[in-house]
Amino acid sequence: MSRCKIDPNLVLFIDPAGVRSQEDWLFFEGCPNDAVELLKQGSNLVCRFPRSRFLHQLLAKAAFRLNGVMASSVLLVNDGLLSCFLHAGSNKAYRLYARHHLLNMTSLRRRMVSSLPLCLRCESTFLVLLCREESSHADGGDRALVEATELMFFSNPLGKLLLLDARNMASEQGEIVKTTAHRGYLPVMEREFATLSDISAKMTDSRSLPQLGRHFVLNGRHFFTEKYVSGESLRGVLQRHGSRGEPAQACCVLHRLDEWYDLYLGAFTGSPRPFSALSDHLLPLFFACYRGDRPDLVEAARRHLAEIDRSLPGVVPVVSHNDLWPGNFLCTEKGLVVLDWERATRERAPFFDYFWMMVSATLEYLAGARGVRYYSSNLKIFLKAEDEVSLEAHRLLRLFLKRFGVPDQQFQALLFLFLMEAAVQGYQALGRQTETDGEFFNILVQFAGR
Repeated sequence: MSRCKIDPNLVLFIDPAGVRSQEDWLFFEGCPNDAVELLKQGSNLVCRFPRSRFLHQLLAKAAFRLNGVMASSVLLVNDGLLSCFLHAGSNKAYRLYARHHLLNMTSLRRRMVSSLPLCLRCESTFLVLLCREESSHADGGDRALVEATELMFFSNPLGKLLLLDARNMASEQGEIVKTTAHRGYLPVMEREFATLSDISAKMTDSRSLPQLGRHFVLNGRHFFTEKYVSGESLRGVLQRHGSRGEPAQACCVLHRLDEWYDLYLGAFTGSPRPFSALSDHLLPLFFACYRGDRPDLVEAARRHLAEIDRSLPGVVPVVSHNDLWPGNFLCTEKGLVVLDWERATRERAPFFDYFWMMVSATLEYLAGARGVRYYSSNLKIFLKAEDEVSLEAHRLLRLFLKRFGVPDQQFQALLFLFLMEAAVQGYQALGRQTETDGEFFNILVQFAGR
């Protein structure tokens, strides 16, 4: 049986403090015949069993027990946007995690699947066999903090990992720990930590931001802590309003978002700069993402930028979050809290953030109302502004521009530039064009041809 390269995220979950980082780790699909011998030779083993081989996994675990070897189990559950590693005995931790961080199941099929035991619904089970018992070390509270992890979730396997302790979720207190298994991603996390520290210092009331803790290092691994925040994802709130036919409540959410952003803008002062200077990243990104296709769109964007510069005296630069969609807003008892600042960029105009915040909130409401998850379908409805929530979003967008002195006739131009920037967000974050990029590109083409 061939040995495979082990997932570094899985190793980090098994050994978060990195005390076994210098040891040999072997990864197998299934169980090798010489597993016990490999353990005696000083290797740690991880054997993967997909859900379809559940019985084989049980037999392998029983065989190890007969040979005096104890194997612990780690489950991988994929819930769409988020994936999660958890110890097999952490069912309570997973239920708490799902209640706090995942959308409620709407369809009968999804509710039935979610009711299955985790060992049956998980994507894979990993049997972990360690070559030696770990000796006790008095490494202090930092190690104890990361080793209290019962589950770890992530949206991008090459990015940020969030380590959770069920006690924090149950008490709605304590800390959440962030780290990464990929050194190339560490500068992103360091930049996010520094950006949030800077913004928090500028805001008169920073409760709408994650409350930062410490940055520490264990055995070469970097960890960042934040105060654990309990709340409901705004995405779930909006979809629920949509499914229940509650447009008035969804419009109230739009107003709460507008109030939050107005408070956020108050943290930024300075000399206004031309809008085109704060948008000079857009056209090179678009050209690189679409390899120079549709030069007519690039030329139209240049015209729009020049027109806005002529009609707008300038804009005070802000830190742009770049991903202000409802999934990054938590509704808490004290108000909205905005998460995931890893894509934040300094020296930008505020328009893309505000547009994306309002547009994506409307799209999530429409997803609940229509039972259609595809952004492209719901975006067409938003652009037509024929329903109550879309109309209110359009009204708030125009009022937002009016506060900056942007003439109302420039609304369509800024909507065009928003669609263009939305069509490169995945490329900007991941270095490759994503499916969502393509959906926004197609809408942009249709919008330009109207």
